[in-house]
Order: sequence, then C-alpha cells, then structure tokens
Amino acid sequence: MIFENSPFELINKAFKTLYPEKEYRACIEPDITDDQGEKAYGITIFYADETPIVAISAELAIKDAAEVFAHELAHVAAGEGAGHGKEWEEAFENISKEYQRIGEEIFGRR
Repeated sequence: MIFENSPFELINKAFKTLYPEKEYRACIEPDITDDQGEKAYGITIFYADETPIVAISAELAIKDAAEVFAHELAHVAAGEGAGHGKEWEEAFENISKEYQRIGEEIFGRR
C-alpha cells in the first residue's frame, strides 16, 4: 500500500471482507464507453470463465472515482446480468457501509 488513506484500498478491503470468494481486476482508463458507445465513468466487463475487469475513468476526481469503483464492485458482487436490480443495490449498500465502518475504525469518526 502506498497511501494509508487511499479510498481505492479501503473499498477493496470492504469488498474482500464481504465477498472473499469474488475476484476482479481493476484499471484506470481514459475514454471509457459503454455497450452503446456512449461515454462512461466506469464499466465492469464479464468474460466467460475469466476474472471480471473493472475500469474506472481517468477523468474523474478521486472522490468521484471511489464511488464509481464501489458501484462497479457491486456489479462484480451481484454477478453478470444483475443490472441495477435488488441484488446490485444490496451489494452497493453493503460495500458502502463496510467502507464507512473501515474508515471510522482506522481514522475515527468525523
């Protein structure tokens, strides 16, 4: 770890605490587009029998990129085809709450 307070490290820790069996690879990329060719700030790509790839836009401020990262990890947790349905919503909420808990544990309540 390079930065003790990296939101990406803390979100990863939250995700791994909640979903230890789930794997992913993450990258920061310029010019992300969705399936329709529209500009996107984050995307999760599922490949058959391979680890999902989470891409976050290099254009985002860190605070925004961290939220997008949690959003995309919720897709990994919910699985391909879950969209933004109930399973995804629960995963996003769980990751967000665990991220908050870990931050308070490390840095105290603000």
